[in-house]
Formats: sequence, structure tokens, C-alpha cells
Amino acid sequence: MSEIETGFRTLATLMRLIADVDRPLDAKIRSVLGTAADTPGFPIAYLTRIDDRSQHIVATVGDHDDIYAGAVDPLEETYCRKTVAAEEPLVVADAEAEGWAGAPGYSSTGRPSTVFAPSES
Repeated sequence: MSEIETGFRTLATLMRLIADVDRPLDAKIRSVLGTAADTPGFPIAYLTRIDDRSQHIVATVGDHDDIYAGAVDPLEETYCRKTVAAEEPLVVADAEAEGWAGAPGYSSTGRPSTVFAPSES
């Protein structure tokens, strides 16, 4: 299966999970994060809450020493700051090739690829 096909299947699964009106919100979040973490190239998925100065990790699926529910990081040291500034989904397919290797966030996570999407609470 090509990367595009995998991406479309993952997106379809995510849309189905989110649209399920009979599932509680916390179950939807866990399912969405689980699906994302099962996608090749994305061994961890997490949901954050952002305030003026900090990123608060609300939920995670996957394993990483620095990324866990309850962790709080200064916003300027995270990838999320760019998503907040862009106000739209952001995809980084190859962090090093796209100039993110020296960016705060990359050095602490070492994630070569990542997807961000802002949401409203």
C-alpha cells in the first residue's frame, strides 16, 4: 500500500472515530491517538492543551521519556508554537530536510516526522 493510500485509510478511520456520537469524548481521544500512533512513522501520538506560555500534555499513546500525560513545557520550546501561529494543520514529513533539526522541540523529541492540528475546546 502506498503512503497516500495509508494516509487516506488513516484519515477515514480518524473521521469515523470522531463522528461516533455514541462514544464518550475520552474514548474518542484514546482511539484517535491510538490510530495515529499505529501509523508508520508516528510511534507516539498525544493531545496537548496550550495556554499563553505553556504546552500541557493531556493524553498520550506510545512511549517516549519526555512525552507523557501531565508534562508541561514552555511553548517556545515545542513544535506546537508553529501550529498555534499557523492556525491550521501542519505536517513535517522530514524534520531535518525541512530545517527543523535545530529547532526547539526536535532536539528533545528527535521525531523525524510529525503532524499537528489545532482544535478548539
